[in-house]
Amino acid sequence: MDIFWIIDMIIPATIILMGFLYKYRAPKDINKFHGYRTNQSMKSQEAWDYAHSYGANIWIIIGVFLVIIVCFNKIFIKIRPEYLSLINLLINIVGMVIPIPIVDSKIKKNLIDK
Repeated sequence: MDIFWIIDMIIPATIILMGFLYKYRAPKDINKFHGYRTNQSMKSQEAWDYAHSYGANIWIIIGVFLVIIVCFNKIFIKIRPEYLSLINLLINIVGMVIPIPIVDSKIKKNLIDK
């Protein structure tokens, strides 16, 4: 296994790890240093708790999906490993950003706009 496999799996593994961390040990109180910190999630304690609970599941799913994509790319796309790592990096960055509007819209819909 070349070093690029490890490099390409760092972001998906981190997303999965953070998902499990927030699922079972989310920050209890709203703060500006640790946790899912967006304007929507910091509006109330209920929104904060919901963001971590709901967001954790989204992060785990997206992290697993990214692992599958990276493995697929590594096995089936035959280009230089460093170029493929850049492609995987861009895909992983998109995967890191996708949960933010999903979780925030869910918070707004279920908690703030009641």
